[in-house]
Amino acid sequence: SDEEEANFELKNNYMNDLAQMVGSGSFLGAAVLIERGHFDPITFVLDKNCGTLVGHYAAHYGHIKFLRWMVTHIGANQYYQYDQMVDNYGCNMAHYSVRQGHLHILIWLASDLGINLKSRDVYGYSPLDYSIIYTKFHCFLFIIYKYGFKDINE
Repeated sequence: SDEEEANFELKNNYMNDLAQMVGSGSFLGAAVLIERGHFDPITFVLDKNCGTLVGHYAAHYGHIKFLRWMVTHIGANQYYQYDQMVDNYGCNMAHYSVRQGHLHILIWLASDLGINLKSRDVYGYSPLDYSIIYTKFHCFLFIIYKYGFKDINE
């Protein structure tokens, strides 16, 4: 019907606007839409080319307040592993935070959410590898410290 088509177009338009807002580092619109139940941050892909989720963008921009709010809203339960929130390339939020050098995000992801810092993307790179590639020495030291100088390339 015409009404369903108009609603679909409206939803597409505000999702495109949302992707632009989040892509520029603004998360208020995302929080409102999540709060109102318009989309699920765990499954809604903002960038179809890369498979990027809102949590990836928040980790990229170092937006700890939004990530904490998102986890509180979704729930940090044992039924969902946040390190399984990966993009099309297998990158989780830890990969995104390390690339930008957001140590505070990395510490929070590892300590509070239990994100696996040994996870690898489709090219075989872990957050530790990213810390070396992107010269984020502070992230490198944390990952090494977190695993107690054990063999982290298991």
